[in-house]
Amino acid sequence: MIAKTGGTLLGDGFLTPETGLFVGAEVAAMEQATTEIAAARAAEAHALLLALAA
Repeated sequence: MIAKTGGTLLGDGFLTPETGLFVGAEVAAMEQATTEIAAARAAEAHALLLALAA
């Protein structure tokens, strides 16, 4: 996921389990935000179509 979004591997084996959990939580939060942004954009487009049809 990090590589797909432009992240770069600087090294491996340096993450503590706690850091891994933190990174996982951050990735989950980004995925949730992406989903919510997409839903908001869809609602906005729907509202615009309804306004144009009126």
